[in-house]
Amino acid sequence: MRFHAVTALRLLAGTLGLGMIAGCGTSEPGLTPAIGMTISKSTLTIAQGGNDNLVATISRTGGYTGTVTVAVDGAPAGVSAAVTNLSTTGGTTTGTVTVTVGAAVVPGTFAITVRASGSGVTDVTSALSLIVTAAPAIAVTLTTSPVSIGQGLSGTVQVAIARTNFTGNVTLALEGAPAGVTGSFNPAPATGTTSVLTIQVGAAVPAGNSNLIVRATGTGLADATAPLVLTVTAVAVGNYTLSLTPAGTVTMAQGTSATPTVNIDRTGGFTGSVGLTVVGAPAGLTATLNPTSTTGNSSVLTLAASGSLAVGTYPLTVQGTATGVAAQALNVSVVVTAPAGSGNVTLDYAACAVAQQPIWAAFQDGTSGTWTQVVPVNNMFNFNVTQPKVGYAVVLPSGAGNSVVIQYFSQAELTAQTGVARCPAPSAKTVTGSVANLTPLQVALVSLGGASAIGTAAIPGLTFNNVATGPQDLVGYAGAITGPSVTDRVVIQRDQNPANGGSVGTVDFTGASSFAPASATITLGNLGGGEVVTQGMFYLAGAACRTGALYSTGQVAASPFTAYGVPALQQRASDLHGLFLTAATGTSAFRTVIEYFNLLANRTVALPAALPVPTVAALGGPYKRLQFQFVMPAEYAQSASVLYSDAATSHSVAVFATVAGYLAGQSVNLSVPDFSAVAGWNNTWAPATAATVNWTATGAGSNVVTPCTSNGRVVAGSQTGTN
Repeated sequence: MRFHAVTALRLLAGTLGLGMIAGCGTSEPGLTPAIGMTISKSTLTIAQGGNDNLVATISRTGGYTGTVTVAVDGAPAGVSAAVTNLSTTGGTTTGTVTVTVGAAVVPGTFAITVRASGSGVTDVTSALSLIVTAAPAIAVTLTTSPVSIGQGLSGTVQVAIARTNFTGNVTLALEGAPAGVTGSFNPAPATGTTSVLTIQVGAAVPAGNSNLIVRATGTGLADATAPLVLTVTAVAVGNYTLSLTPAGTVTMAQGTSATPTVNIDRTGGFTGSVGLTVVGAPAGLTATLNPTSTTGNSSVLTLAASGSLAVGTYPLTVQGTATGVAAQALNVSVVVTAPAGSGNVTLDYAACAVAQQPIWAAFQDGTSGTWTQVVPVNNMFNFNVTQPKVGYAVVLPSGAGNSVVIQYFSQAELTAQTGVARCPAPSAKTVTGSVANLTPLQVALVSLGGASAIGTAAIPGLTFNNVATGPQDLVGYAGAITGPSVTDRVVIQRDQNPANGGSVGTVDFTGASSFAPASATITLGNLGGGEVVTQGMFYLAGAACRTGALYSTGQVAASPFTAYGVPALQQRASDLHGLFLTAATGTSAFRTVIEYFNLLANRTVALPAALPVPTVAALGGPYKRLQFQFVMPAEYAQSASVLYSDAATSHSVAVFATVAGYLAGQSVNLSVPDFSAVAGWNNTWAPATAATVNWTATGAGSNVVTPCTSNGRVVAGSQTGTN
């Protein structure tokens, strides 16, 4: 949190070639004229029919002043490259190389070369890997065509949707239907690969054949169509319809079954045999009918959901056929839920990806209780705790190794976590945009709905992934990579709600929605000698209190210093600034504070007390077990944690405890348990006994319940070492 924004800006500065100013003029005696070249990307991934850019930076040395040309060698057929904005004179210059992939280029990976050449100097080259992907597309097919439906009746057609590099919504429409014939799709729009088309034929529609079309559309794609022949038949005297008892949605938990009844409601004296089938059931959901053919009035529909079937809603269709009458259809919606827990604690990992799912878990009821393994059901860990102080442990995948995480709470704190999803589903919303009117030395940080993007004068395009739904405030800050100043610009665009795949347009840093930042003098309190202090500022805005980064800088030169933010005239009462400060003593001790406030004004910010160096002891056992003891300053009244890791094997252990609920004071004694006797445990998950590990001990405190509802501060202190 402390360095990532700075690192990103420095990397961006390197990419743009900032600070590399070469001389120009005639060749000097004894110097060999030469040229050099770097490119901003070593890999381009482009879909068929698309294009992308990279920046080529040309340097001239040895007094070389000749013309330099840039070309691309080795491109496959259908791939072209164009170079624009390349100055033919000067010391260090840049140009844009645009690579365009034709629609007919076969997907694959191609090695091509960017070449710079000039008269009298040796060519220089840079390797470029071009990855061509298939263009997004959809196709539709129908499982039934022609379809025969009686007058005044309805029928169904299964629609299969084939997707190529496209995951968005697909809108389906029925075209060419004669008067009195309507079609509806379920689901609509389609988010998966299937949908059921229900065709309703009016009683007055003439008998005969009609040629219809099912059309599928998706944002940015060519339409896909499938022909459908509809045969309308005259209805015999007497008929039937299908209904369900209990009526409505069928709800069932994973690993359970349900048995609703399908009713055959006969009219007009119809007594014929009705055949019944079920279509649309996904893998993991079994649907059977008994009987499948009957002259009676009902059939039992047995639905069984496997334990691994994902939670969600599944549309099924019961189809009925009989001689002399039109086919009938009954749409059944099945809602599959997670199973109920068997204890007062449920740790919900059901929505987590495989890489985030625990491979082992255990709990401890009481400080001296025995650790007991918990076996999950569909990644739901259920257990019962009765003692005032409790703990649980999980082992998570971590790259090539594993991460052992142990957490201690009061019983009330742990039971309060029941039902909280460990992996909330991210938004699938993606929004694009661009920046305008930046100087070559400025970088813009733009945030929207919890997503952020970086734009520059050379690369103005913005892409926001996983944008929260609903109206969101866009926050943009343009400043020099060397740090904030009065020449920076800020943009706030309130209540933006572009559609998925839509755009926020151009974020103009000299336009009507832009303004100069406000400034304030910050005086540091409790500053120690020899410490290096860094600062950053972010902004919380909108009904959902989303965070938008303003800036993050390197070292603060002295106290007091100037901080920058949003002027009062541009603020809403619910907006807050977040000032982030970190003081580091060498590479082993850190103190951090975040202060939340609405109006930016002169203020004194006291750094938290230093965390004392812990006493670290090695405990016996079949793997690396450490004990950490220290007494935290009173302001670290929220939590204490320790972490140690073996970089060679990517194995780590983390221990966390709440202060009020578990530690009951500032005295910290955290040690790693011996799990070797617990069922399912593997000693190789933790660092080996003889391994040398790097450790960090941290204390944290806060008087902020919810940042956007009150001012306050969050503090943390840490010490690092090796054992």
